[in-house]
Amino acid sequence: MATFVRTQAIEHKIGASGRLNLSVTSADVVVRGVEGGDARIGANFSIRASSEEEADRVFADVQMVVDKRDGVLTVEEPDEHGGLSAMVGR
Repeated sequence: MATFVRTQAIEHKIGASGRLNLSVTSADVVVRGVEGGDARIGANFSIRASSEEEADRVFADVQMVVDKRDGVLTVEEPDEHGGLSAMVGR
């Protein structure tokens, strides 16, 4: 099986005093505060699959769950069902 890389880009204007809620279990998380009112998140996925098409299907199922509200961005890992952690490394 080959490894395919996919990236989920998430952006939302939360304002200078906005709130970002990030809920992940990966140890490979880097958080950096910058000036401005935009929150930007890049979630990289390494997917083991037999084809690009299969990797795309897996990526569609494992993307981060995003909730954008006025002044708030919430990003969470999806509930894991069916052993997805065996196919995906974040």
